[in-house]
Amino acid sequence: MKTRKAKMAKWKVYSALIALVAAVSFGFTVLTTFVTYPTDAHRKVAQELSVLDKEAFSSNKYEKIMKSDKYKDLANSRENVYTIRMGIASGILSAIISVAIVVALYRYLRRYHITAKPVGATVLIDTVATAIVMLPAMYIGELLTGIKTDPLMMIMLLIGVPFAVAFSALITFVIAKITEWHYNRSHGFIEE
Repeated sequence: MKTRKAKMAKWKVYSALIALVAAVSFGFTVLTTFVTYPTDAHRKVAQELSVLDKEAFSSNKYEKIMKSDKYKDLANSRENVYTIRMGIASGILSAIISVAIVVALYRYLRRYHITAKPVGATVLIDTVATAIVMLPAMYIGELLTGIKTDPLMMIMLLIGVPFAVAFSALITFVIAKITEWHYNRSHGFIEE
C-alpha cells in the first residue's frame, strides 16, 4: 500500500512539473511572438512576404518574384530586419531557457529524491511538455501574426512533429547526463 501511495505521489509531481514546463514554454512562445511582431506594420510586412514566398514556391516565377522590387523592399524594410533580429535573439534565448529548464528539472528530481532515475524522469517530463506545447504553439503563432500556413506545409509540419519530439528528447538526455555528471562531481559522488 505504501509503494502505491509513493507511486501516485511521484506521478502527481511529474504531472505538476509537466504542466509547469509546458506553461513556461508556451508563455515564452507567446511572449516572443509578440516581441518579434510588435506592431501591425511588422505583421503586415511578414504577411506580405509570406504571400510572395508561397507564390514563388508554387509557381515557375521563383526568380522573378525574389528579384522583384516589391520583394526586395519588403525583405529590406525596417520591420523585417527587426523581425529577423528578434527571431534570432529569441531563438538563442529559447535555447538558454531550455537548457536551464532541463538542469533545474534534474536538480529538483535528484535533490528531493523524487525518483531513482532522475535522468530518465527529466527526459520524460521535458519531452511530454514539449509534445504538448508544439502544436498549440504553431497555431498561436499563426493566430497572433496573421501569417497563414499553407495546408501542405501544415501536413509536413505535423509529420515532422514526432521527429522534432524525438530530437528534443535526445538533446534533453545529453543535457541531463551532463547535469548528472556535474551534480555527482560537485556533491562528491565521483572520485577525482
